[in-house]
Amino acid sequence: MSSDMEVPRLGPDQLRSELRIPLAPARGGAAALRAALTWLVVPAFAEARGVTVRAAAIAVSAVVVGRFAFVEGLRPWLLAAAVMALAVLAARAVVLSVAEGRQRRFQDAWLRSQTNALRAAWFEVVRLTVLPVPSAASTVWDAVGYDLKRPQDVRGLRLRHAAEQAAGRTSRVVVEFCPGPGPRGQTTVETVHVDLVTLDLRSTATRLLHGGISFPQASYHARPAVDRGGRSWPARETFLTLGKPVVSSVEPGE
Repeated sequence: MSSDMEVPRLGPDQLRSELRIPLAPARGGAAALRAALTWLVVPAFAEARGVTVRAAAIAVSAVVVGRFAFVEGLRPWLLAAAVMALAVLAARAVVLSVAEGRQRRFQDAWLRSQTNALRAAWFEVVRLTVLPVPSAASTVWDAVGYDLKRPQDVRGLRLRHAAEQAAGRTSRVVVEFCPGPGPRGQTTVETVHVDLVTLDLRSTATRLLHGGISFPQASYHARPAVDRGGRSWPARETFLTLGKPVVSSVEPGE
């Protein structure tokens, strides 16, 4: 990856399950040349290549027609225009190829940057609910919501965790959290499920305005962009895998 390639890192309020991968930044003459010849503002390389191929076919057809045009006076002009168009299209193809290679390198670095940002981020827990244990042969816990800001609730959650671990069973925990504003600025809520006995609940003596959740094993991945011919192009969007979450709460009460 070239040293002048900037890789922006998103803030916690911009991280979502799906992100749009930006076009690799370019500077100076390279940026002007790419803009003039490719017109790209997003990594739409498949479409750009298709336009180039179709335009080249039209230019070649014009050359053929020019050789046999009935109006002899138009032949030189038609041939000159077609040859110039082919030259521009050839330059466009070269610039597209270079830009595509740069985009692939940028994509890898950008995904790593956003993955690191996601792993370091904490998100507000809107609601934490523990569902009943699906077993009729033993005591069944009711579905209960726990407020991670209340020491009494945290103590009850820990006691339930210990009891189920000792009994060799587990409830399912549903954590609803706010990852930040959506693409249009609206508030979004995501949901993650985890077994209670594997829940990593970490308490802090600091007064909390809300419970928090983080995903230290999370990763962003490029959503495959494959055309009908099977060629893989630089991706435009991401998907993510979250892994085991960590939930923060206040210290449990006595």
